[in-house]
Amino acid sequence: MDDPVKELANVVRSITEPFAAAEIARNVDKYFTEDAFIMYPMFNQPRTPHGRANLKGIYKLLRVFSVNNKIEFHALMFSEDRLNATVDLTETLEARFIPCLKAKLHFITRVDMRKESDGKYRISRQEDNYPNDLKRSGIPLFLIPTLTATYKIVAGTIISCVGRFLLEKGLLGP
Repeated sequence: MDDPVKELANVVRSITEPFAAAEIARNVDKYFTEDAFIMYPMFNQPRTPHGRANLKGIYKLLRVFSVNNKIEFHALMFSEDRLNATVDLTETLEARFIPCLKAKLHFITRVDMRKESDGKYRISRQEDNYPNDLKRSGIPLFLIPTLTATYKIVAGTIISCVGRFLLEKGLLGP
């Protein structure tokens, strides 16, 4: 990338939306450093000197299981030096082998970039995170997100009541 602020959204699309895994692999070669790696909600790629080759394999396998991927951006934020970015996005996809199974997954992705010897910025680290609220993540886990959300509401209510009580009574410190 010559200018990550202007180009990062298209880079994300270029490694997510193409149907052909070979096209995704070419884009990984173009936009990632040789030692690039990914941390994903369900796995972490070990950092190695030639991680980009493994990263292409990961993107291939992701494409084996999902198709028709589309990205909707909510926000892109950059550090002052433009070497770090956080991307808030929703990825819509469908399962390749069960086409009726479609999902909208909310990710908060962090990328670290380096300016390489050719003057181009490339991604060296990609960390994809789901929101800690499984219901907002979009993962189709049926009752689990509802149970998790209910637990968090109950826990938040109890914690706030106990904290207010302790504060009003002056217990456990000033």
